Amino acid sequence: NQTIVTLQGRGGVDIIAKRFDAVVVDSIPELNAYLFALPEKGNLDSLLRGLSADPAVDTSVENDIWNLPETDQISQGFPDENVPAFVRGESPPAYYEQSAIYDIGLDSAQLLATGAGVTVAVIDNGIVRDHPLIVASDVSTGYDFVDNDTDPAEAPGLMYGHGTFVTGIVLLTAPECRILPLRAFNGEGHGQLFNIMRAIIYAKNNGAHII
Repeated sequence: NQTIVTLQGRGGVDIIAKRFDAVVVDSIPELNAYLFALPEKGNLDSLLRGLSADPAVDTSVENDIWNLPETDQISQGFPDENVPAFVRGESPPAYYEQSAIYDIGLDSAQLLATGAGVTVAVIDNGIVRDHPLIVASDVSTGYDFVDNDTDPAEAPGLMYGHGTFVTGIVLLTAPECRILPLRAFNGEGHGQLFNIMRAIIYAKNNGAHII
């Protein structure tokens, strides 16, 4: 029962919300965007129609739930105990000797660039921070937009391991880049559109070159 509203001009948001019996829950100042919530018995379709007809409103969309694209996976947050700890470029061979590395010419590309000086924001379901690959890399504090704190750690669920897996792909490609982990999806891989928007703006404001 939430909608994301962007306004034509600054100010007047409380008046607009009151007009539709809605409450302003949150905002993204950089986008002049606001999160409206309706009472339990409110009609979201009616609210969206009313907002779209309001001259002070630029856009209004439902705060949809988005999902990570994979529907099922077998993920492992830590390497097999029988496999040596990660030594960049050497072990475990199953990680560093994937055929895709040679298919895209990554070994040749890394003679020219390894990602040094580049910050990559990974908007996902978090990371396992004590994974050996993460520990050995440049990973900033980041932010958790699900729990609203500075610990974007993965939570148990169907998609556990996904954010760490994606981060691993980035580090395999650009081992000297800085990772900015941003958690906008929960352990089941579900995330609110508004939180994804917040994560994108956070990445932009905190030096991300790539999202």
